Amino acid sequence: MIEGLQAIDPEYEERMLAFEMDCDKGKGDAWACHSVGEFLAVVKGDYNKAAKVYTDNCAKYSHPPSCFNLGRLYLGGRGVPQSDARSLKCFDTSCKAGHGMACHHMGLLLLYGKDGGYDVSKDVKKATGILDKACREGIPDSCYALASHLLRQLPEDKSHERDALRAKGLLEQGCARGHGPSCFNLAVMHKKGDTGIPRNEQEFEKYKKVTEDLVEQTGALTWKKGH
Repeated sequence: MIEGLQAIDPEYEERMLAFEMDCDKGKGDAWACHSVGEFLAVVKGDYNKAAKVYTDNCAKYSHPPSCFNLGRLYLGGRGVPQSDARSLKCFDTSCKAGHGMACHHMGLLLLYGKDGGYDVSKDVKKATGILDKACREGIPDSCYALASHLLRQLPEDKSHERDALRAKGLLEQGCARGHGPSCFNLAVMHKKGDTGIPRNEQEFEKYKKVTEDLVEQTGALTWKKGH
């Protein structure tokens, strides 16, 4: 039995006991084992035990959520030695199985590589392909990340051409899915204008209002005066 269950809501305790039994120490149902791992990490804060559950579940079943969570533990060095390379491998396994957020994290690691402080090789072409696919499959964070990349053009960076129009389309996809920073950047883009995008006060007000509504709902973004 998992220690400390007596402090948990009785109904939740009952569910966790069922998951633990169904997991059968890693020999049973993959989803049950994953739920045990999440309980250990999120509720108990025992990342060492959670990492073991995720490791077994990822190795035995290539269970996408467990591989993703294990990748995050490696990325943060919680319960396992910090390793960007192992994190990338876990995200890759999970992404190939259709886990959108794993694709997003993998894309970011490859996009920034050592330049971004990650101990993995940078691969912009592969990263942008992964982020584009994740965006099209419903991950707004990937839409925003790829748009930001397309709007950023440093003189020494020859890996891509700045593309404001494509970035605008990506931000629109992100905003449509309730991603505040995407809506915010669209408002700024229409306020200031950009290559191929004329200033448009009506569109600015539209996306400003959407941003403010999202801030009111989530408190996740602050509208800055002066934009």
